[in-house]
Amino acid sequence: MWDSLIEFIVGDQPTLVSSDLNCVVSPDERVRDRVATGYEMKDPIDTCALLGMKDVPYMGCKFTWSNGSRFSKIDRTLVNEAWHNTRHLASTMFKPTGSHSDHSPAITTPQNFQLLD
Repeated sequence: MWDSLIEFIVGDQPTLVSSDLNCVVSPDERVRDRVATGYEMKDPIDTCALLGMKDVPYMGCKFTWSNGSRFSKIDRTLVNEAWHNTRHLASTMFKPTGSHSDHSPAITTPQNFQLLD
C-alpha cells in the first residue's frame, strides 16, 4: 500500500489523503491490543516522512476503529508539504463508530479551497 501512495502523490502538487491506512504510527494509538512494534510502524512513518505528509488537526474520537474491546487510530487525513505551502487549512472530525461500521466516520473540512479544472 505504501508504494502505491508514493506513486500516487506528485511531490509538487497539493495533496490531501483521507483513508483507512490500517496501521498505527505510535504505540499510544492502540489500546487493549498487542503493543505496536517499530517494525510495523516503520513503513507508514518512513513513507510519510519521504512524502512530507502530516496529519491534519482532528477533533472527536482519538481511536477511529474498534471491535468493541480493542481500539486503534488507523484512519487518518494527511496533507503534504505542497498543501501546507498553499496556506489551505483542513481539519477532520472523527465521529463515534455506529452500527454499520467498526470505523469512525470522518468528515474533513478544507478551508480556503478551490477546485481548478
